[in-house]
Amino acid sequence: MEHSGSGNPQQMLETNELHAALHAALDTLTPREKEVMTLYYGLDGEPQFIEDLSKKFGICKKRVYQIHEKALQKLRRKDRICQLREARID
Repeated sequence: MEHSGSGNPQQMLETNELHAALHAALDTLTPREKEVMTLYYGLDGEPQFIEDLSKKFGICKKRVYQIHEKALQKLRRKDRICQLREARID
């Protein structure tokens, strides 16, 4: 995500804090879970479909889906949700 130099400083700070909280949450996942989530949601580029990830990792689509769902469950833990909300609200 690119920021222009003329953006609202408060908004840019809030965005940076949210990104930091998101990456901190992702860092709690296994390397494969983190990579699946990053690629699936396009956090470092274009989002990729389950089929694309299946080919990339050499595993079936069902296994990619399982990895995705397990990562979501971990990220939905109350403490991680609070951390993300605090970064967004402050």
